[in-house]
Amino acid sequence: MWHLSAASLDLADRFANEGNAASARIEDKYSETTRDADGDQVTRYYLELSFETEDGQSIKLSKRVGRSHFSSVEKGEVIDVTYLRSDPGKIELSDGETLNRAKGEQFMFYLFLAFALTTFWYTARMALDAFQARKSGERQEVEVSEIRKARWWQFRVGYRLVWHERDGRQGTSLSQSADRLMGFRTGDRLIVFRGRLRSWWAGDCGDRDVS
Repeated sequence: MWHLSAASLDLADRFANEGNAASARIEDKYSETTRDADGDQVTRYYLELSFETEDGQSIKLSKRVGRSHFSSVEKGEVIDVTYLRSDPGKIELSDGETLNRAKGEQFMFYLFLAFALTTFWYTARMALDAFQARKSGERQEVEVSEIRKARWWQFRVGYRLVWHERDGRQGTSLSQSADRLMGFRTGDRLIVFRGRLRSWWAGDCGDRDVS
């Protein structure tokens, strides 16, 4: 995403320095509908444009546009475009189009970066808690109170064992496949280690030598 935004910023700078205005004729307009990796339908919209550069070069190209722009123009209509003198095949349909796209890509980059750092911090924090709990946390034997399917908003799949510690604090295992937990029933006994943040099932973090 960072490389995409950098490339778009470079292109926006070129349009600012060597952009030329031209009148383009809409030779045709069409849409294409495909399915994405999830099986959902995705429709893309295109305009077939032709125009002449200031030095008389004839240019014909296909430009992908948004749905609203696609609906607002008709075949045969003449619209204003901006092309690059050094590469007339690259055009903008509105001033600042490329710059706005670059800003959007930069925003997405920082959003993904923040998400990645937050996820790393949370995962590292939990892993450290599990390590310390197994090493020196109180070792308890608890009963399985529930086998719970992971909820959709938790970004997890599978099932989790649920228990309560002696003081009533609820604990859960990490998400597991149904096959791994198939042999467990309510009332089964588990070994868990009490951590600062939560308790950890020995089946997730490993048991320690108690000899």
